[in-house]
Amino acid sequence: IPKVLVCCPTSDKKRYCDNDYFSMIQSLSYPNYEIFICDNSVTTDYFLEIKNKRKLSVAHVNPKGKTAAQFITESYNRIVKEAILRECYYIMIIESDVFPPASNIIQRLMYHQLPVVSAMYHIGHGAESRLLLQKLEHVSHDFVHVEDLRNGDDTLFVDGTVKEIFACGLGCVLIRADVFARIPFKYQDGVNYFNDTFFYTDLFTAGIKNHVDT
Repeated sequence: IPKVLVCCPTSDKKRYCDNDYFSMIQSLSYPNYEIFICDNSVTTDYFLEIKNKRKLSVAHVNPKGKTAAQFITESYNRIVKEAILRECYYIMIIESDVFPPASNIIQRLMYHQLPVVSAMYHIGHGAESRLLLQKLEHVSHDFVHVEDLRNGDDTLFVDGTVKEIFACGLGCVLIRADVFARIPFKYQDGVNYFNDTFFYTDLFTAGIKNHVDT
């Protein structure tokens, strides 16, 4: 029963659903997991609230003077560092506004014995809501170009199996910790992409297949 670090970056902007979120991650049925939160709010008020009120293990990344891509990437790398320190075999990222369909989400994803495997979740609101699924279009000048599955293509992708896909976000993903020995989270100044884009691009370049459980 390998140890899993259930983790996420967050900020006080997610306070609107944090009662439900913290209750959910503390009620997962997997028998060997620890929780770690990395707050990147402007002040340390929310960090102290998580630490003292929620009694959860938490760190703080100061976002001042940094782009969103920079401080979010720093938050994810702080999580990876914690997983290594705790000798966790897997990292289970459940972002702080994502709610898995069942309390046994870790077991369900671990069952597939894959280095990276995600559950699906929606982004957008109302008529714009869709599953976060992206397919590879082509590679040019050492950079990948992707296309979002939308307008029904996301629904047609779903057939109940575990499928390869280029990218599916970091909202609900189980990653084997040794992956990070080869692929750290990163950002790039002047490039309008966040760390999840670089992560999945680096997976593709390294030949590590990404899967999503549909």
